[in-house]
Order: sequence, then C-alpha cells, then structure tokens
Amino acid sequence: MLEKLLDSGQTILYGRQYTYEHLKQAGMPVVRDRMFQILKSLDPVGVASRRLLLTPRPRGAYRVPGPNFVWSIDGHHKLSMYGIKIYAGIDAFSR
Repeated sequence: MLEKLLDSGQTILYGRQYTYEHLKQAGMPVVRDRMFQILKSLDPVGVASRRLLLTPRPRGAYRVPGPNFVWSIDGHHKLSMYGIKIYAGIDAFSR
C-alpha cells in the first residue's frame, strides 16, 4: 500500500510521521520503524529532499539604527503553576 501511495503522488511531500499516521488512519497495522525503512528504500530521493528542508538556514545580519529603537521581549510561563512568571526584555542594538 505504501508503494501505491508513493506512485499516486499523494504522499510525495509527507514526512515520516505524517505517512505513518496516514497509514494508521487507513486501517493498516504498521510497525513505525519498519515502515520508515521501507519508505527510505522505496523513495530515497524524496527522503533526501525532505531532509534538506530540515537543515537550518543561516540567519542574516540583524541591524538596528540605534539604541532604544527595537526591544525584544519574551515571557517564560513554565513555572506559572507555582505562581512564578518570568519576563525579560533586551535592547536589540546593544544586546
């Protein structure tokens, strides 16, 4: 069935996990690791092309005209169940 899906082009952009979920919903009892091995052997070009999409891209230069022009603010709420919330702000010019 996996080969049939690949031939139809329906799953050409599906990743490993999405293909696994697709087959499970279609009622196929699949073993995840075995399905990954079969997918890699049936569609090595597709697996390689999707892997390229996951590689991190280099970031461009971040330029700010001067101090107090841009402030980056973030919050951390993992400890909110204990009543602790953490917020931080940083000037993008001086970091």
